[in-house]
Amino acid sequence: MWQDILKKPFGILDDRGDGMHLDTYDEVFQGYQIEGESKYWTSSFDEAVEYAFFGSEMNEENPRDAGKPKVLRAIPSKKLYYLLRDKEYGKEGGRGIEPPFDLGEDYFRDAKKERVSDKEIVKAMRRIIDTNSFSKVTGATPNNAEEHFNKMLEYFTSGYE
Repeated sequence: MWQDILKKPFGILDDRGDGMHLDTYDEVFQGYQIEGESKYWTSSFDEAVEYAFFGSEMNEENPRDAGKPKVLRAIPSKKLYYLLRDKEYGKEGGRGIEPPFDLGEDYFRDAKKERVSDKEIVKAMRRIIDTNSFSKVTGATPNNAEEHFNKMLEYFTSGYE
């Protein structure tokens, strides 16, 4: 047990009806366009990239275009930082939300985070589109993703943040 915690410093707590469960992950990521708009984290880098470009409800009438797509990576440490299971997207997968209350010294808000490079974000989104490997979390499809992706590339070349 203690070996898993040292290797996987991010935990997602989940009350499954038969008590609390803890799933641990090596890394967690957050995709966003506006600083501080999201408290959601995922263990999938691709899912965070997709969310950064398209938001949670991508559609032709309401494409996500509030700013430059960005992704944060939480930096592993010796502490186990906690998130709460994001039940909006089901019980499967490594998706969590920052707790709205302090969980003591291991409160996730205190975990160190770094921004993923623009180059890595753009490369990952291009691969997701080219391989049609959308996460089904955002509503993006091959039909609407290519045009929106190309439009969003302007944020990376125009100097906007």
